[in-house]
Amino acid sequence: MIVNGIDTKDISVVVQGAVDPVNTPICLNSIRKVFPRAEIILSTWENSDVSGIRVEKIVQSEDPGC
Repeated sequence: MIVNGIDTKDISVVVQGAVDPVNTPICLNSIRKVFPRAEIILSTWENSDVSGIRVEKIVQSEDPGC
């Protein structure tokens, strides 16, 4: 799919923050709808429940609040 002259396969989107079981999938699905071939990367904290999250990459970092 071409969006404003750019093939969505050439786009990467990074979503950062805590995983919310309701809102995170809604956010990721809306990105996938607009950019169907884009690489989606989820960056969140270690020990976050990412089961069922469908993205190309998941980065889990140490929680800076610990």
